[in-house]
Amino acid sequence: LDTTDHVWCEYWSSSLNRWVHVDACEASWDEPHLYSEGWGKKLRHVIAFSMDGVVDVTRRYVKGQQKYTEALQRRAADVSE
Repeated sequence: LDTTDHVWCEYWSSSLNRWVHVDACEASWDEPHLYSEGWGKKLRHVIAFSMDGVVDVTRRYVKGQQKYTEALQRRAADVSE
């Protein structure tokens, strides 16, 4: 869930053995950094929902440890406000 206004899907690829990003609105496949790098979104949380549960997948959608750390810092700032 991206509360900054966009949603997309992921599917499990058995051939790649991983979850793959799919965004039909953007004609995008396997481009998880589209939002943080391409659009410049300052993501805080990216949450995946399935029949098996809910998982924080933010790390897949921000590029590198520094960007992930920045996302965690934005979360902390939201809590302290």
